[in-house]
Amino acid sequence: DLAECLQGQGRHVEAEALIKKTLSGLEAAGPEHTAQRMHCMTVLIMSMTAQRKEVELEPYLQELMRWNSDVFGASHQHALLSRCRYAQCLENQGRLDKAEAILRPALQTLRETVGTSNGTTLCAIRSLSDTLISKKQYAEAQMLIHEAVVLLLRQPDQHMGSKDVTCEHAKLAACLMSQGHHKQAHSVMKLLIGSHSAWFDELNAATLTAFYDYADRLGKQHRDVRTAYSWHKLVLGARRTVLGDLHPDTLRSVAGQASVLSV
Repeated sequence: DLAECLQGQGRHVEAEALIKKTLSGLEAAGPEHTAQRMHCMTVLIMSMTAQRKEVELEPYLQELMRWNSDVFGASHQHALLSRCRYAQCLENQGRLDKAEAILRPALQTLRETVGTSNGTTLCAIRSLSDTLISKKQYAEAQMLIHEAVVLLLRQPDQHMGSKDVTCEHAKLAACLMSQGHHKQAHSVMKLLIGSHSAWFDELNAATLTAFYDYADRLGKQHRDVRTAYSWHKLVLGARRTVLGDLHPDTLRSVAGQASVLSV
C-alpha cells in the first residue's frame, strides 16, 4: 500500500525500491504467497514503466504474463492484457515485428471473447496502432485510431479534450502528416490546440518524429515561427521524458528549436 501511495505521488524510484524488497521477502516465504507476489509485480511494472526501464522491465512482464496464462487461461482478458503490456515494452525497444505478432492474435481473441467495449480490447487497439505507426503502416493504424476514438468517447469520463482522446487525435494527425496529407492533418491539429500538453508524453517515438517534421516544415516553409516554436517546445519536452536528454532525437529537437529562433 505504501509503494502504491508513493507511486501515486510520482515517487517511482522509492516505490520501485520498496516493492523489490517486498518481492524478495515474498519469494523467500514460499509458493503460497505467489498471488501476493504477482500483485506486487504489477505495481512494480507500473513504476518501472513510468521510469522507461524497458529492458529491465521485460523479465517481470514475461513472468506476469506466464502466471496469468497459467492461472486464468490463455484466452482470459487478464492474460491478454499482460501480453499487450509485454508487446508495448517490445514496441518501445523497437522490436516491432514481435510486438505486432503478439498484439494481433490478442486483439482478435479479445474481440471474440469480451467485445470491443471492454477496456482491455481498447488497450490492445491503441497498442497495435502505436506499433503500426512505428512500422509506417499508416492506413491500418488510422482505422484503429478512429475505432479507439469512438470507443473512448462512449466512456463517461472521456470527452473531446480529454488526454486519451487527444492522444489518439495526435496519432491520427501524425499518420496524415507522414502520408503527406497536410491539409487533413492541419484540420486534426486544430483539435489539439489549447489542450493540456501532458498528452504529448504518451506518444511513441515515431509519432513524435511526425510532429517534429510538422514543426520543422512550419518554420522553414511557411515561416510561421511562433507556431513552429510552440510545437518544437512540446516535442522537445516529450522526447526528454520518453527518450532521455542524450537521445539523438532529443538533441535533434534542441537543434530544431534553436533553428526556429534564428529565423
